[in-house]
Amino acid sequence: PTLPPAVGDALAAGGLDAALHYSRRSAAVALALADGSGHGGAFRRLRHYCLSVDVAFPLEAAGIAVHFVAARPRETDLLDALAPRFGGGAR
Repeated sequence: PTLPPAVGDALAAGGLDAALHYSRRSAAVALALADGSGHGGAFRRLRHYCLSVDVAFPLEAAGIAVHFVAARPRETDLLDALAPRFGGGAR
């Protein structure tokens, strides 16, 4: 797999603020794809929101600061964490 061109373009342009991570595997894959496409630095600068400690593991193992880890693995908790940053209710 490769990073979709639109995602690479957005990372390159600084057009992304955050990434939501729902599984350990998808977080690891996102990191690998960003690194493999030359956008690893931009990916690391995003604010990373993780559904659980397990989901955050591959990011933290790579030295990436995780902005938020949900206390309970519920999507509503993850989305509620976005509200202060991106305005209003995220749901």
